[in-house]
Amino acid sequence: ETNKLTRIFTFRDAGSNDERNDYDQHDIQIVRIEENGDMDYVVYGYMNRGSHEGMVGTAVYHYDCEQNVSEEKIFLSSGKAFPFLKDQVEALSYVSKEGMFYMTVENTLYEINMEEKTYTALQEELSGRSFFVSASGRYAAWTDSTDRNEVCSIVFLDLEDGSRQEITAEDGSRLRLFGFINDDVIYGIARDSDISAGGVSQFVMEQVRIQNHAGELVKDYQQEGYFVTDVQVQDNLLVLKRVQLQGSSYAAVSDDQIMNNVKGKQEEAISLITQTTVRQANVTALQYSTSTSTQEALVMEGKFMENAQDDTLNMSIEESSTEKYYVYAEGGLEGIYTNGGTAVQTADSKNGVVLTGDQQYLWERSNTKASASISLEDLPDGVKSAPLDAAQLAESVRDTGRAVSLNGCTLEEILYQVSQLRPVIARGQDGKAKLIIGFDTYNLTVYDPATGEASYQGRQDSEKEFTDNGSVYICYIENIQEQQ
Repeated sequence: ETNKLTRIFTFRDAGSNDERNDYDQHDIQIVRIEENGDMDYVVYGYMNRGSHEGMVGTAVYHYDCEQNVSEEKIFLSSGKAFPFLKDQVEALSYVSKEGMFYMTVENTLYEINMEEKTYTALQEELSGRSFFVSASGRYAAWTDSTDRNEVCSIVFLDLEDGSRQEITAEDGSRLRLFGFINDDVIYGIARDSDISAGGVSQFVMEQVRIQNHAGELVKDYQQEGYFVTDVQVQDNLLVLKRVQLQGSSYAAVSDDQIMNNVKGKQEEAISLITQTTVRQANVTALQYSTSTSTQEALVMEGKFMENAQDDTLNMSIEESSTEKYYVYAEGGLEGIYTNGGTAVQTADSKNGVVLTGDQQYLWERSNTKASASISLEDLPDGVKSAPLDAAQLAESVRDTGRAVSLNGCTLEEILYQVSQLRPVIARGQDGKAKLIIGFDTYNLTVYDPATGEASYQGRQDSEKEFTDNGSVYICYIENIQEQQ
């Protein structure tokens, strides 16, 4: 209507041509836009200009549309490089109307009072599969255990007003959290009597629920004779992976789907598009949903309020003990994961690599040898006993190495570990553990801890057996020996 655009924030300076204009190790995230044009936004990474020039951190701003002024509410300094800070901010970054800022740092959810410059740790030791944030950023949910098979309660938090709801499993049952569909939380309920001992693939749920923050059930899925093993969220659609009990085991059956009742998406007034021209190649442009003035828009510059006091908050944060896996792909850091299997699958899909926190290669695409053989005599007794519990293995080998859960990976991805002389425990038929200690073009060499014997097993047969039993894998990685 006014044919005006406002440049609210930029590190660029039209009056200069120095490198600060183009250094791109920062990003901007819009948290909220009000009907009157007021806005809360976050700038994070390396600060090219301004009062924090040369520092790395997270700055929270409030923009007053009527005054055309941005005010810095708080600046959180950080010792992390931009790619690592980006991973934290994108996981959760929310500003409430009451002046509280929420973000995750080192797998801990913090509530930060921007007025008083104080902070509180709301929950520690969060992991990617036990902590979720809704698409709007307003709601967060986490479980009481990072072991997905041992969840007894789910905390559902409204970051706008700080209110929380706890979803608790009844005696003899457990829960599994799947995230959000819009602002409603998704979780499943499994009875202990339906769960076979020790198996991730056997966590079968008789119910899947969608619940809002008021405690109301939006959907309650339950079909007699069918169990759900996984829930995949696709926009407003949930795809349910199902099984039926046949004899003493569960067999996969057809998927089912449920939809959430949501309002239709509003048409965007302005959208970002890419156009290709002969002279300029690819050009990024703004496309309006309605006709606009043919006159060139007037670009206004937003102003900044100068604060008399320093708004910097230096948070004292200890490094998380949770193991992290770093996926590098497409020329940079793709993401940081706390689940080894997810990290490997992501790297495989993006032609990347996975590094551990001490810069060991956990996985490389296209670098698996044609064959490998591991000597049993060189392995700790804790590995040869082949427990199907990563925590149990980690405890038994803590002086010599580590245990990495690679659940969900393909056999081809797993054989990279064996080619690096790292034995892998796999879950086989009837839930029995097998230790993969070698392979060639046609066979695997598999050690049976129950009999103490090693034997050959066809690769195709092995792949089917391990896949049918949930693709449960645990890898033993020996510690790097420091050179004297």
